[in-house]
Amino acid sequence: MTEMQRFNRLMARLCTVFCVGLSVFQVATIFFKLPTMQLRPLHLCFGMAVVFLMKPSRKERTWWSNAIDLLLAAAGLTVGIYSASNYLEIAFRAGNPQTADIVMGVALTLLVMEIARRTVGWVLVGMAVVALAYAFLGQYVPDLFAHRGFSLSRIATMMFMSSEGIYGTSIGISATVIFQFVLFGSLLQATGAGRFFVDFAMALLGTLRGGIAKVAVIASSLFGTISGSGSGNVVATGSITIPMMIATGYKRHEAGAVECVASLGGPLLPPMMAASAFLIPEFIGGEYRDVVIAAAVPAVLYFWSIFWMIDFQSARLGITGLPKSECPNLKATLREGWQYLAVIALIVYMLVVRRNTPTMAAAAGILAVIVVSLIKPGYGQKRSLKTYVGAFEKAAKSATIPISTTALSGIVLGVVTLTGIGVVFSSRILAVAGHSVVAIVLVSMVAAIFLGMGLPPIAAYIIVAVLVAPTMIEVGFLPMAAHLFVFWYGMFGLITPPVCGAVFASCGISEAKIWPTAREAIKSASVGYLIPLAFVFQPALLLYGTPPELIWMIVLYLVGSLAMVAGVQNYFMEPLILWERIALLVCGLICILPIQSLNPFAFGLILILFAYLIVKSKKTGKAQPPDVSEQQAG
Repeated sequence: MTEMQRFNRLMARLCTVFCVGLSVFQVATIFFKLPTMQLRPLHLCFGMAVVFLMKPSRKERTWWSNAIDLLLAAAGLTVGIYSASNYLEIAFRAGNPQTADIVMGVALTLLVMEIARRTVGWVLVGMAVVALAYAFLGQYVPDLFAHRGFSLSRIATMMFMSSEGIYGTSIGISATVIFQFVLFGSLLQATGAGRFFVDFAMALLGTLRGGIAKVAVIASSLFGTISGSGSGNVVATGSITIPMMIATGYKRHEAGAVECVASLGGPLLPPMMAASAFLIPEFIGGEYRDVVIAAAVPAVLYFWSIFWMIDFQSARLGITGLPKSECPNLKATLREGWQYLAVIALIVYMLVVRRNTPTMAAAAGILAVIVVSLIKPGYGQKRSLKTYVGAFEKAAKSATIPISTTALSGIVLGVVTLTGIGVVFSSRILAVAGHSVVAIVLVSMVAAIFLGMGLPPIAAYIIVAVLVAPTMIEVGFLPMAAHLFVFWYGMFGLITPPVCGAVFASCGISEAKIWPTAREAIKSASVGYLIPLAFVFQPALLLYGTPPELIWMIVLYLVGSLAMVAGVQNYFMEPLILWERIALLVCGLICILPIQSLNPFAFGLILILFAYLIVKSKKTGKAQPPDVSEQQAG
């Protein structure tokens, strides 16, 4: 082994030490509370050290690149420890910064931009650069958004010395909630939950028509509750389901698209919700429990539409399920891994019923995973210290993305607060849209999708929540509806061209072409694109309203989405003719969209069409009952 290889191994071991140390530190802070302005700098500085050690400045490590990474890690630790150890003095002299404060502020800003570049690329860094340039040069921009401009010292101290800059709410949520849930998910996966979710879905749905595709939906939804990552879901479950879908008759781009839309739904499903949902209460007030309850019905409706989209597509293509002999036994699967479902149920119980804080719910989940894995290891997992150390290390590495994005978002939020651009931007949107509700909704939708294409979900949500959501609230939308609206469309950026990160991830597994996969994914998720439009105009879907209103809206959406799915897939019991397809598409669209005067008429017409199509298919003898495969029927 050469000296360089020994040095690289030393760097890897040092990274492991910092990763495990960060996870242990975060668990300790659940029980031993630190002041806010100590916790946030320490969380960030340890996260920066992990990034610099894990993501080298060059693809091939050299002596110089390793030295640079070590120096940057040391610089990050220095800034964080300086902030934490002097937080009271810094707070007292916030209006009269010392030279050291300005130097630390500049260093912190540059270090945060560098870790973001290494973890999520140049797009978010570019936005931060534009924001900082705007803060410096506001007097030179057009009068519409002009301001007097701010000095280097003023900007640096805003980022470093206040709770509205880099050490603001965003990094605070990362330090108190997001990391704990990431660690919870990492422990679940390390103790066998990932395999259980796939086997559980296979046992439930594997024999049904298009069963493997439906397995992808269920497995991705369960996996998404603990990972909160759309692209991560594609890689984790898609590596299993995509090859199996191709083997059962799906074309490569169709298999990739199914996994994309299935994985997209995971982060929309409580309790994790891509970690962005933890920030919603910070913007609108209230408890995280309120977000979980409000988001539940739309998430279920999304999976309902995807399930039928897959079923009708499978019927049209003649794709059957797997033989029962090739699917896991449900009782045996539950006997092996019921504890994973119990742990997730515990999290939901604590959030929704007990109304515990997300931090305490995550702490209970972490403790429960460790206890049950020691008492009843699943899927051959060993009771070994190595398992938990590996989970702690993986959690820290996975958390580098939310740490870097929330920290860099703090730069943007600091500039928004400093310059007042948020209020100005909202007023300009209102002026351009002429207070038109429809125009404001469309602008908000496009902005959220556009940012969701190139930014991580957390960063996309924060920016749109600051610049766009207030405009929606000002024209009368409920705050919860407005924030869930921009959060949902930000997630749909994962499958929307030209960036469509989830599509690229799936194509790496399916070996399909990008554009056919993206087109198929948009087609499969077409009904899902309409769900935010439904709940933002009809907040009964978010459980804001009377029980009769909620029941009517759910039934209306279930029937309307089924009609739209049939129209999109050109199938209901049998292939449709043109007028049948158009009628189902139009009536389904009317049911989903808030056209209250026409909703009952379209609903009744859909029921008549369904009855007509069922009778017609029986006469022609071509009907295929939903969800029954040839193997199962035999």
